[in-house]
Amino acid sequence: MGVNGAIALQDTHQVQFDYYCIVDAGFVRNRPDLVARVVQQKLTLFATPLVMWYIAQYFPLSQLRCRIFLVEDIQYPAGKRALAAEELSSVHPESDLVLFDNARSLGFSLNIRRGTVDGRTVAYTALQILAWLGFNDINLHGLDFVNASRTPRFYETLENMQPSALDANFRAVIEPSFRHAAALLKARGVRVANLSADSALGADIFEKSDWHSLAMKAAEQQ
Repeated sequence: MGVNGAIALQDTHQVQFDYYCIVDAGFVRNRPDLVARVVQQKLTLFATPLVMWYIAQYFPLSQLRCRIFLVEDIQYPAGKRALAAEELSSVHPESDLVLFDNARSLGFSLNIRRGTVDGRTVAYTALQILAWLGFNDINLHGLDFVNASRTPRFYETLENMQPSALDANFRAVIEPSFRHAAALLKARGVRVANLSADSALGADIFEKSDWHSLAMKAAEQQ
């Protein structure tokens, strides 16, 4: 599964994406060139209604080759009244939603048809989707979360890099969301490894692994 600009990896690596996730409308507005490459591939794109609205403004339906699965923000569903934090547990059963912190609306969706929890990063949405799809061995790549506001993404330069709120949201939302999700998924038999050696997410959250080990494993299976 790729997210946002991961499609640019195909410029230098033979990467095939079966799934993709875009929940930031700003990314569509700022990088329609990369979004065009996503929607023209035969993959399943998980996106919010607002993201799809912007995609529809940029690209005619004839250019879309991907399948589309709409995902909602569980607290702020499109076209409906926003839910207060204390309402989430009464509206969504525990089989669909696990809340970690009611006051800050931190949680993890077990049924993305009912929506996903915003963890202030598309990677957190993607993790919920992958778990819902049934994957029990997940490797996260590119989750550095270090000086994100000053460090260009791999597909950017200092001159064209887009703003990032990852640093501002890391301690209050991102880190605790991943920390709680790690314990939840482990209890459910899902292994999650972090391939980013210098990630701000410590090894006490997700085990650290080297991406070279994946290449070796793939070679052994061939």
